[in-house]
Amino acid sequence: MLLQEGVDIKFIQDFLGHSSIATTQIYLHTSEGKKREIMSKFHPREKIFSADSRAHHDSNIHQK
Repeated sequence: MLLQEGVDIKFIQDFLGHSSIATTQIYLHTSEGKKREIMSKFHPREKIFSADSRAHHDSNIHQK
């Protein structure tokens, strides 16, 4: 739940007292919905499409 709320995994590792991040990862489970949300928000391709969309929108405004 901490990870899903945006807490950095290093803090979770420290909180649980794990010396290795690999140990912490064993206990972490991700949901498919959260994976899709993260990909749509942070994937570089999404930023390209957003920038292209804004540029297209801006050029249409200037043409009117």
